[in-house]
Formats: sequence, C-alpha cells, structure tokens
Amino acid sequence: MSILKKDITIYGRGNRDKWLTTTMGNLKVNEAKETIIYFVKNNEVEESNLYDFVMESVDETTSPRGVEPRLFYEEIKQISYISNVDNTKITEYDYELLDNEETINFDYFGEEILEYRIYSWGCTGNKKTSVGVSFETEEEAEDYLFNRVYDYDFQGDCNRSTYYHNSEGDAINEVLENYCDEFDISLETANSIYLKQQKINARRIELEELRKSNFLNSKERSKEDMISFINENKDLIELKKKELADLKASDDKENWQIKANALVQIVSKNDFRCLKWKEIYTLINSQNLYE
Repeated sequence: MSILKKDITIYGRGNRDKWLTTTMGNLKVNEAKETIIYFVKNNEVEESNLYDFVMESVDETTSPRGVEPRLFYEEIKQISYISNVDNTKITEYDYELLDNEETINFDYFGEEILEYRIYSWGCTGNKKTSVGVSFETEEEAEDYLFNRVYDYDFQGDCNRSTYYHNSEGDAINEVLENYCDEFDISLETANSIYLKQQKINARRIELEELRKSNFLNSKERSKEDMISFINENKDLIELKKKELADLKASDDKENWQIKANALVQIVSKNDFRCLKWKEIYTLINSQNLYE
C-alpha cells in the first residue's frame, strides 16, 4: 500500500492506519522534480524529490536495447514538402500523389515530428507494441508515463516502502512511531532517543569530514615533498626519464616497467599512502626541470 501523496500529518502512535492510497492522474514531471519529499529508511529520515522517489519503482524489462522501462515513447516523424506559392505544407504521401507538373510548386521541407507515441516492450521484453496512446508534445508523453508509473508500479510496489511525507517533521514522527512500536516506549522517550541518535550521527559525519580533510592535506603535502625532491635531484631524474624514453622507443616494455617502478619508488620513497603509482609517475613527467 502506498501513502496518500499530499498533506501527510502524523499525530503520534496509531495514525498509520489513516494513511490512504490514491491515484495521481495529472501531476506534471516538472512539478514532481521540484516537489521535495521526505521518507524513512532504516529509521533515518532521507530527502528526495517526488519524481526520483516514484521512479525507483518503474517496471523495467530486458529489451533489445538493454534494461529499460517497459513503457516508453518514441518520436514519430514525417517528411514534409512546402509550397513555394503559398507556403502550404503537405506530407510525403500527398507529394507522391501529385502530377509531375504539380511537384514543381513544392520544395522539400524536411523531417517534422508528427507525434510522441507510447509503446510497450510486452511481457517478454522483445515485442514492441503501440498501446494506442500518443501526444503532440514530448512533455505530455513524459507526464503520461510518470503518472502511469505512479498509479501502477509505485502504488503496487511490494519491494520497498513507498510511504513519504511533505515535511521533515512528519517523517521524524514516523521514526518516533517506529521506536514506540519496536521498543514499547512512550513518545517522549522515543523523542529523547532520536535526538541523541542525531547527535551521534552529526558527530560521525563531522569526524568523517575531518578524516577526508586530513587525507587531502596529507596528499598535498606528499605531492609538495615529491616536487621538492625532483627539483633537488634534477640531473638524476632527467637521466632516468631519458632511459625510459629510450626503452619506450625500442618497445622494451618489460625493462621500461622495471625502470619506471624504480623511478617512482625513488621519488615517493616507497610511500604510496597518499598518491598512487600513476599519480606519482604523472607528477614526475609534469615537472619541467630546466625552465
């Protein structure tokens, strides 16, 4: 069962029984992409937009083009000719019915999109069939497919929770309700647990960001140390680079690899914690030593 898509409010425990299933029918793709929603996953509140959240449920199949949605649309084009007398356009079919003398009055206009037609790959994924629905604009075709996904795939998705909320507070209330049900505790106790968990999560994120920052700083320091070593040992580095160039010219791949490894080890002092082999080798070649 899927949750009612608008105006969700949770008032403590027991309100989940009031959640209803509806069909959408007329929501636009552009609106859905701009509609921020909140949902609960592993008792954590996550944010998304309505379009992405719904499209996770899209029915996919293995088609001749690979894995893709079972329903899709294609442009239906027609070749047109335009009158050089009054600018009237006719189709290729009508043009071919003209007499030779009449065709003089028409010029080739080019391909035009006639409509956007909806197709299905069928049950097996290899039988492309029109479903008998088409639209004048691409936007209308996309809206139609999105509403089909919402009303059928999303509403009937048994592989994940399709509950969502229009406010973060309502999603938090769902987490609190889960705590109450799971641990048989009061709403006040559940709220206290949730706040403590958020503090722990915030600290965990802070430490992870600090770790990343320290790593980037260490990587930059390691790069600076290697550049200093290269500049202090220009003659040695240039000699090694010339040896590598000669080996490459003679297509001696085995010895080239041995010499390249030796050069990288010298410059890095066998420290590969911050920079990988390829990064170090690229760094060596990027230095113009005698400018």
